[in-house]
Amino acid sequence: RIHGELGRLPMERIVAPAVEYAREGVRLTTLQASFVKLLEPILRSTKGSRTLFVPEGELLDDSRPVTNPDYADFLEAFAREGADLFYRGEIAQRLDRLYREHGGLLRREDLENYRVEVRPPVTFDYRGYRIATNPPPSAGGILIAFTLKMLENSTAESSYGLEYVRELIEAMAVTAEFRQTHVDPHLHDAELQHILENGELLSHYLLSLQSRLNLWGNTTHLSVIDAEGNAASVTSTNGEGSGVVAPGTGIMMNNMLGEEDLNPHGFFRWPSGVRLPSMMAPTMAFDRDGAPALILGSAGSNRIRSAIVEVTERYLRFGKSIQAAIDAPRIHFERGEVFCEPGYDPLILEAVRERYPLTLFDEPSLFFGGVNAVTGDFQGGSDSRRGGAVIRVE
Repeated sequence: RIHGELGRLPMERIVAPAVEYAREGVRLTTLQASFVKLLEPILRSTKGSRTLFVPEGELLDDSRPVTNPDYADFLEAFAREGADLFYRGEIAQRLDRLYREHGGLLRREDLENYRVEVRPPVTFDYRGYRIATNPPPSAGGILIAFTLKMLENSTAESSYGLEYVRELIEAMAVTAEFRQTHVDPHLHDAELQHILENGELLSHYLLSLQSRLNLWGNTTHLSVIDAEGNAASVTSTNGEGSGVVAPGTGIMMNNMLGEEDLNPHGFFRWPSGVRLPSMMAPTMAFDRDGAPALILGSAGSNRIRSAIVEVTERYLRFGKSIQAAIDAPRIHFERGEVFCEPGYDPLILEAVRERYPLTLFDEPSLFFGGVNAVTGDFQGGSDSRRGGAVIRVE
């Protein structure tokens, strides 16, 4: 749909580079090879995934090119025949048969009835910028917006100081309360889109934040901007993968129904006919003239929102370069525990330990997500935690 409404190039030309890579092969990076090793039990679990990831009985590594000829064929057919190939044609038939044979729930009618939903983004003002992010039923965007609103009036001068660290942690803690009460039970309520317009509610949580402060002592993201001011922020995910490959496509199905953070009511309780939520939160910030100032997003499951909040704060508020904002050590709060990368003063870490259990990582970790971003002045930032990259095309 995006291609039909906004695209300029023919689909055959768009998929051509991917087709070439799938046929000729690309080498995994060392980091990618480590992910393959980490997910080896899943990748060996079915004949289809073994064909892709364990050719000739050897798990893929960074020593030889990786090919996927079925995927190349699929992309070429998709470019010729359009989306109906997948949702109503031969691929839909294959998927229906695959799921019936293995006890799965997906049916051809599900594919035929799928529709792309175009929703207005969650938008809010933040320190002179207008920010747009992913709306419900995805939860990530509304939670990022809420956390930034909690931090909007902070006067901390350094993103490395104790004052800011405690504000950031407690803002995340208050956001967890907000999520449990106002987000998870209402993900498919149309009014959730406008909850940040409730000044009384925000004031309540700001008071809660102040009370807390007084107690102190395999997701992929792409950010693009062009010379005409067009910008795109796109996040997609396959989870860890399920090991089940759609026959003849080279495409592995995801395992999102096994993602604990997306199933607040427990596994195997998701109602049929209702879209699954997501923590994915492609985000954009616009200046006072409406021009894009920051385009970003992240991988990292439930760490997506903390990663985006921290990079946004460091770039828009503290004036760091986009690469420095991404490289800076991160903090994540979850279920009453603080997780932290190295780089903070030991005295600050001791203050954190007095308030919460603290897990301190020895080095920057993919646990804290993988933010990739571009700015309105054509600077790019990539996250080495997950092998990110920046490409500039003149």
